[in-house]
Amino acid sequence: HRLADRLFGPETALQTLRLGTQPVLAVGPEAPGVFRHAVAAVDFSPASVAAAEAALAMLEPGGTLALVHV
Repeated sequence: HRLADRLFGPETALQTLRLGTQPVLAVGPEAPGVFRHAVAAVDFSPASVAAAEAALAMLEPGGTLALVHV
């Protein structure tokens, strides 16, 4: 799939992400299970705060969580 098709097209997984109300963790197939760095998009809604807290819980000790206001 081309990037534009994936971002703006009818791909089922992306449509589900756009319409979902739950936090989503997206990782590659080689994900180690714990992470050194994570990014969470936040708009200060209860759901985005919960997503940031969930991401923080998955970081290794001393890991970094970047919060991006959307």
